[in-house]
This record gives sequence, structure tokens and C-alpha cells, in this order.
Amino acid sequence: MRVATVRNDKGICGGVSPAALHREVVNHLNESLKLPPDKLEEEIDVAERKAAGLRDCIIEKFRQESITGGKSKWRKPLDDVNVALGLIASVAYPATGIHRSYLEQAEKILSDMEEDLSRLI
Repeated sequence: MRVATVRNDKGICGGVSPAALHREVVNHLNESLKLPPDKLEEEIDVAERKAAGLRDCIIEKFRQESITGGKSKWRKPLDDVNVALGLIASVAYPATGIHRSYLEQAEKILSDMEEDLSRLI
């Protein structure tokens, strides 16, 4: 099943830079990590949506560069955000209890992306 992506006249990124979306995701994860487990579930859902929005924006940038025929510089950030998104989803649907360490790993991966994104934009 394919999930439709909503576009507006400013594209998938909504006129916001990938770096700004990235900061929003990292800030949300940092705040979420401060919460007790019973308050974390809803925030994980929000973090997952924000990370998916960042991924979609990076995919748009990746496709724009790929059209020109060159190797896209967006491949590594795309790979990183996909790994982080997988970790966030693992927190949301654990077999037993909440695995806060997955959220911490996702936050680290995304934080480490900052330098890569700053060079691309």
C-alpha cells in the first residue's frame, strides 16, 4: 500500500528548510527524553510524524538532484533519517515496555546529521 504525501504550493518541505525541520525533530526528541514513560507515548507519535516529514523533505531534495543526473549529496542524510525513524518506530511498538534507549539512539543519529545538513544547504 502506498501512502499519499500531501504537497502544497511550496512542495513537500512546506517552504521550510531541511535544517529547520531537522532542528524541530531533534528539539522534540530532546524534550521527549525528559518525560516519564507514562507521558512518552503521545510524544513518540509526534516525533515519528516530524521525522517522517523530514525524511519526505530530504527525499524531495534527493529526487531533485537525481533528475540532473549527478550523484545526490542527500543520500547520507536520507539513510540517517531512515535509521532514526526506524528506531523511533521501535520505541512506539516494543514487544515489552518502552525502550528509551532507541529514542536516545535516534536523537544521537539526528543530532549528528546537523553538520551534514549545514553543508548541503
